Amino acid sequence: MQIESHETAPDEAVIKKERHAALRKAISDLPEDFKRMIILRELRGLSYEEISQATGLNIGTVKSKISRARDHLSEQLKKIYV
Repeated sequence: MQIESHETAPDEAVIKKERHAALRKAISDLPEDFKRMIILRELRGLSYEEISQATGLNIGTVKSKISRARDHLSEQLKKIYV
């Protein structure tokens, strides 16, 4: 009989830690306006409307900057994991 463990395997924990570090580095390397958008949207969970109000940008601009920031992050992370 096997006992199910809810603990993360050591190798999985290392991989998770490395991915988290790579994501933090990629975010820190973003241009400031993209970094701010990603932090507000993805880390703080603000809506587009809340970001628009906080930054004074119209919603279309907020969505565009977030989209471009995500694209930039994706490209940076592909360089690491490909």
